[in-house]
Amino acid sequence: MTYIEKMRYFRGKYFVHKSAFFQKRDFFLCFLSLIIGIFIGFLAEALKLVINIVTNLFYFGKFSLTEASPAQHHLGYWAFFMPIIGGLIIGLIARFINPAVYGHGIPETMEKILLNDSIISKRLLILKPTAAAVSVGSGGPFGDEGPIIATGGILGSTIGQFIKTSSYERKILLSAGVAGAVSSAFGSPLGGIFLAVELMLYEFKARSLIPAALSVIAAEFIRMKFIGDDLVFPMSSVSLPSASSEIFCFFIIGIISGIIAVGITHCVHYLENDYTKIPLHWMWWPAIGGIGVGAIGLLEPKILGAGYSTITQILNGHILANSIVLLFILKFLAWLIAVSSRTTAGTLAPLFMMGSALGVTLYGILIYFFPLINLDIKTVALVGMAALFCGVTRAFLASVFITLESTHQFWAAVPVLTGCVSSYIVSLFLMQHSILTKELEKKGVSFLDEVNAKKTENDLQQKPNDVY
Repeated sequence: MTYIEKMRYFRGKYFVHKSAFFQKRDFFLCFLSLIIGIFIGFLAEALKLVINIVTNLFYFGKFSLTEASPAQHHLGYWAFFMPIIGGLIIGLIARFINPAVYGHGIPETMEKILLNDSIISKRLLILKPTAAAVSVGSGGPFGDEGPIIATGGILGSTIGQFIKTSSYERKILLSAGVAGAVSSAFGSPLGGIFLAVELMLYEFKARSLIPAALSVIAAEFIRMKFIGDDLVFPMSSVSLPSASSEIFCFFIIGIISGIIAVGITHCVHYLENDYTKIPLHWMWWPAIGGIGVGAIGLLEPKILGAGYSTITQILNGHILANSIVLLFILKFLAWLIAVSSRTTAGTLAPLFMMGSALGVTLYGILIYFFPLINLDIKTVALVGMAALFCGVTRAFLASVFITLESTHQFWAAVPVLTGCVSSYIVSLFLMQHSILTKELEKKGVSFLDEVNAKKTENDLQQKPNDVY
């Protein structure tokens, strides 16, 4: 046996032994991810019911599990106080129990992955959904998806702490929880996987993708058991683009959405800094934000709560003209004031409402100046929704798939891709950090650049057969 043959033999023997070990761990992670997906499916439905209870208590004075919208209240001027009371409750929870209940959900989960070995406090598994239910149920202009995603990450991290796992394996379990949560919230399995890949995993390997996929499958199965095949944003069929001029319009809409996304991100961080200058304890910030939300809610009740039904109306072209512009402005102001107060919040649903409203607004402008262009208002609203979300979060593939899967408008893939590509490029060119990574940058983390540089350095130092 030659020297080269001997080396191949011993390396092959070592690699088989190492592969056998990893295969056992991989099967174990897959099993845990399946369990996580089942649990997050039930937790997501439970959180929706708790939000219904809080909404009915705050705005309708009754204990009920039935779905209710703050926009349909009959409290009159008393509705002004509901977001303030909700903000005060959240402030008390943060002050005297755990301040980690504050935040959007996704940025805090990313921080734990990068800075804390994917370890999250187990108590947040109860506290975060509770605070979220109070925030959304009291009229906060947020969706329940952010807290559901945070809860999925907390669940994955908690299981990874109870069972002996490495930091890398905990990251896989945490990401599996996040993926399952997105699927539970939006009925978007592929969107969940790609959100986990783009914001949590930072890699595209089967070892981390398969657990995320299993979690998504389990969570989607539980979701279908509860609500069947109902869509989050049901739409009538959109019209496909029939000319290159329409594709060019989608490209322009994406550019404008990217510019506005940059402005939105800067506004949030600017106002967050202003809250720190208020001569009051941070416990009062959510209640102060509630004052702005309550005042704007008196002008336009549709900005209160998650507003999924309003998003559906916009996507189907049922809200037009001046009312859509006013809705965009008021929703943005309410969300800006509230989310900057560090209250328990979600960013996805507000961005979807603002993005779809922006798309309809741009549709009116384009039709006014170019009346011969045959644009479909529903397609433009869909593109605006995806493009704004993509520009703000920089989750490109997740933006595309969540938009298409939550509406089942897969024929609109080309317009949505066009808008998201142009929005992403503009956002990347004008802004260094997204709304999800700005806080990490303040803590000295050079987000993707540092991760990729470190990964490249490690890969170069490893032997060829030492890479799994």
